[in-house]
Amino acid sequence: MNEIFIKNEKEMINFGKKFSKKLEENSLIFLEGELGTGKTTFVKGIALGLEIEEKKVRSPSFLIIHNYGKVIHIDLYRVQKANYEELEEMGIIEVLNSRSIKIVEWPNDLIKKLYPKAIKFYFKFKGKGRYVRWEN
Repeated sequence: MNEIFIKNEKEMINFGKKFSKKLEENSLIFLEGELGTGKTTFVKGIALGLEIEEKKVRSPSFLIIHNYGKVIHIDLYRVQKANYEELEEMGIIEVLNSRSIKIVEWPNDLIKKLYPKAIKFYFKFKGKGRYVRWEN
């Protein structure tokens, strides 16, 4: 398990940019943690590291799936109880099986079970910053 302490938004962006260099075309990343811990900011950093405009990256809470070209950003916060058929109808299973880099905020238990080899990140507040832990 790897761990880093992030003090602010700038550090989170830089961490995402640095981590983007380790990603391959078919990478799958799960992001879990409390609301406001920097998950979407981390995605912005990854996007910048992959030469995607930061302003394109938004929390996908309402649309569930955002496609930025090289990266597909998925937010399952509102569909935690969805079964396989529902995820398939929403197009999520198809996207997760695509050859792009996929980043999933709030993966539900079913998704975690279906894709156990994902890179897993955990975000947690600590004082005025946050800890980010990850396992490959």
